[in-house]
Amino acid sequence: MSAQAHIAEFANKLVQDSVLSEQSARRLVSAAETTSHPFDAIVTELGVMREDVLAKALAEYFSLTFVGQPVSTIDKDLAIQLGLEFLKSNALAPLKSKDGGALLALADPFETEAKSMVDFAIGSEIETAISTRSAINLALSSIEIDSSTGENSEDIAGDLSNDADLERLKEFARQ
Repeated sequence: MSAQAHIAEFANKLVQDSVLSEQSARRLVSAAETTSHPFDAIVTELGVMREDVLAKALAEYFSLTFVGQPVSTIDKDLAIQLGLEFLKSNALAPLKSKDGGALLALADPFETEAKSMVDFAIGSEIETAISTRSAINLALSSIEIDSSTGENSEDIAGDLSNDADLERLKEFARQ
């Protein structure tokens, strides 16, 4: 199912659950079809739902765990390896799971390309959870970058030597 079809189905579920009016659902679907903004940002910018309510509804819809405050469980080493700017721009936060594995908190589960890039970068599929964009940004801002360089030396986007590499990675992510 395409992202747009999932968004329409999700909006209909919110109407059925009396979380959204039909008019608000139509506005969301229309905005998602006509803009390139992340779905969670569209919802909050239109003001039709609070960010935490949306995240919990998304977690339920996708049968994923909701992570309210990921700051204490953020995997700082993996975040630095993946690149803080990449993670911030895609609202992703790598977390340590209770069993010692990795978990990726994301704000927009309809956008799958960035998650695929993370899977590719770490060499396996990472389990996902839902969080809010603001909680993810707070978690990422808690990471201190090496003060001697002032930059993130292991940014996956920076490791791509040319545009062809980036396009190949994007094509892989779409599969």
